[in-house]
Amino acid sequence: MLKVINRGVDMKNEDFSIGKNLKKIRENKGLSMEKLSKIIDVSHTTIYRIEAGVHKPKADILKKLAQALGVSTDYILGLRTDKEIKEDEDIKPGDIRKNLKMIPVVGEISAGNGIDPIEDIIDMISIPNEKQVDFALFVKGDSMKPKFEEGDLALVIKTPVLENGEIGVIAINGHKAVLKKFYQYESMVQLISLNPEYEPIIIKDDDLKDIHIFGRVVGKISFNI
Repeated sequence: MLKVINRGVDMKNEDFSIGKNLKKIRENKGLSMEKLSKIIDVSHTTIYRIEAGVHKPKADILKKLAQALGVSTDYILGLRTDKEIKEDEDIKPGDIRKNLKMIPVVGEISAGNGIDPIEDIIDMISIPNEKQVDFALFVKGDSMKPKFEEGDLALVIKTPVLENGEIGVIAINGHKAVLKKFYQYESMVQLISLNPEYEPIIIKDDDLKDIHIFGRVVGKISFNI
C-alpha cells in the first residue's frame, strides 16, 4: 500500500478513494501519469498528488480528467460503480421529452472513405440530460452497418484515447475523419468496419503519428423508424 507522509496535509479518505479510482481508470486506459498530464495540460506532480490522495482535483481539472479518460466525473469520484453510458445505449427520437440538454451536431463523418475533419457546428439537438455525450455526428456511407445506417447520428464523448474494440471518431493524416472500430498493437493500428465488405484500414510505423482521435462513440440516434 502506498504510504504518504503527513507534512501538514490533511489526507481524507474521500480524497484517497478518488486517487485510487483515477489510478485504476488511467492504468486500464494504458496511460502513464506523464501522458495523462500532457493531455489535460497539468504537471505530472498534479496527477501524482491526486492519485496519492494528498490533493483533491478542482472541478475544472476533474472535468478534463473525465473527458480525457472517456468516463463520467461521478465515475472518478466513486459515485457510480460503472460508466454512465454503454455503447449500446441508443436513443430513439420518441424518447426525447423532458430533462433535456442541448449538444452540438458538428458535421458529417464518413463511415466509408473519410471526409475532412469536423470543424463547424451545423445544428443543435436535444438529448436526455443524464446521457454523457459531448457532440453528435451524422453518419455517411454503409461501412458500419448493421449498427450504424447512413443518416444516423453517432453520439460521441470527447477523448483522445480509445481501448481496443471501441468505436471512435478518428482522423488520418490530418484530413480524413472516419467512424471505425479501433485496435492498436505495438507498431500498428487497425481501423475495422462492421460491414465485412470493407477492408481494414492499417496504419503502421511512422504513419502512426498522423492519427488523431476525436472521441469514443457511445450510442446513436436513428431516424430510420
